[in-house]
Amino acid sequence: MKHQRQAGFTLIELLVAMGLLGILLLALNSVESLTTTSSVKLTGQANRLRSLQDSVGYVGDRVRVARDLRTSVTVDGVSCTLTPAMGAYPCFAMLVTEAQQLGKVDQYDANTSLYLVYRFIPRSQLVAADKAPDSWADTNTLALVESRTVVCSPNPPALPCTRANPAPSGSVTMPDAVPASLNTSATNVIMDYGTLEGSGGSFTPFNYDSATGALKLAFRQKQLERGAVQYSPGGGPLEVTVQRRN
Repeated sequence: MKHQRQAGFTLIELLVAMGLLGILLLALNSVESLTTTSSVKLTGQANRLRSLQDSVGYVGDRVRVARDLRTSVTVDGVSCTLTPAMGAYPCFAMLVTEAQQLGKVDQYDANTSLYLVYRFIPRSQLVAADKAPDSWADTNTLALVESRTVVCSPNPPALPCTRANPAPSGSVTMPDAVPASLNTSATNVIMDYGTLEGSGGSFTPFNYDSATGALKLAFRQKQLERGAVQYSPGGGPLEVTVQRRN
């Protein structure tokens, strides 16, 4: 009597199939991991570049309308200069006059004067409210901050500006230059996760040509992502030259 062979897989065939399936799943997991890592990296780069462009644009807009720019000044009792001593960071100050709206009345003349100071500081010096918790960044990166003080303005408590000299009672003569020493009253963070590291060593973030009134800004950021340090831009700082118009 003849026995018919039943259809099915042998043990060896099942083991081979399971092995091939395991290799396929491992490959798919590796591809997914690489895709996720690449996506996170690209998103981080895009966010940092956007932040850099915003920072450069903000400072550049201020420089364009500055009435005066000083590369060596004492701010809040501390030296502020483009060429600081070892262990300090570049800094400069400028005078800005601008028009503001007072209530519902448009002011078409420069009626507010303020001194602005831009300085890089270690990120660890920022107050907790001005930064996201990041112990690595506190140790390894810088922050660009803007310190300011209002000289005169139509908005209280500052006295109103006037071009007259001497100024009428209850007003302040609109300044034309940054004084050798000044005190500031408020500080804003302009750029977080900053670095002065370049491919050829450290670079200078501010370079001012007093003859032409042109200021070159060079900004760069770095962050730790998935255990690897990422720089933006990758090849070096984002550089923009801004021309003062006043």
